[in-house]
Amino acid sequence: MKLFFIPLPKNANPIYTCPRTRHMIRQGLAKIPEVEIVENKTSADFYVLDYVPHDGELKYNKDCLIDYDFKPLIVIDNSDEHDVFYTDDYHLYFKRSLWVTEGYHRKPSPSAKRSRVHWFDYGVLDEFIRPSVNKNIECACYLRPSCKWRSHLIYFLQQQQIVDTLGTPSNASRSTGFDASFDEVYFDYLTRTKLLYTCQPYGWVSDSRLYEALANKCLVFTDKIYIQHDYPFVHQEHLIEYNISQIGLNELVHNWHFLVIEKSSDTAKIAEEGHKYALAYHSSKARMQYTIKTIKDYY
Repeated sequence: MKLFFIPLPKNANPIYTCPRTRHMIRQGLAKIPEVEIVENKTSADFYVLDYVPHDGELKYNKDCLIDYDFKPLIVIDNSDEHDVFYTDDYHLYFKRSLWVTEGYHRKPSPSAKRSRVHWFDYGVLDEFIRPSVNKNIECACYLRPSCKWRSHLIYFLQQQQIVDTLGTPSNASRSTGFDASFDEVYFDYLTRTKLLYTCQPYGWVSDSRLYEALANKCLVFTDKIYIQHDYPFVHQEHLIEYNISQIGLNELVHNWHFLVIEKSSDTAKIAEEGHKYALAYHSSKARMQYTIKTIKDYY
């Protein structure tokens, strides 16, 4: 299978080009022998658009597709918006954030019901996996109070006093999605953390932090995962899921007390199983194997 990636426009806004995801796509495809990324568009079997084509003013710009209308178009859209940006242009559309938020729950967006629209997600990049070190941080939460749900979780953890490290470990705060760099200070903290609390943003689904933590053998406490993965994570086997409501957070403390105080041996076991499962079924290679299989099944 030969793929040609439609080039970024010169005025592309970095918010919508998702460099981290574009790196993951290419990293995963490079590990699949049957796939070849070609530089000549005429030799391709499919065209791939792996960014949302907005101009510098964040307006949807369809001009980048003018020269690419004679081969099947595959769109991989990892932007936070829950809408599909195309109507009749695509043959298959892979989309991460297909849920809208209502209160403390989410429901599928109208785009999720469109034909030829499939889920997509972040995954474990090779760069996330760091050498094992002594885990000397018992419990941590490295979120910023950047939205309603995360602020709610941070405030709750402050009140409960069950985390050793709360807040961003460096000015960069983490590995940013706006470029392909990786914050070494953040990953130093992450590799030394046993239990990690995280939460998806209020307005959209999924976050790279989950996979960064699982890659480094943290026992992850996360709010409910809505993406319907082919290999879903199992609560209390690979990680701990909770509901972000007040009732759900109270249950989270119960789970924390049970694992840390009463069943401390289970903590390392769940973290290890979550790590192995993420590397096996949620790596960059696995993510793109799913994508290629979906394309083949359709055609």
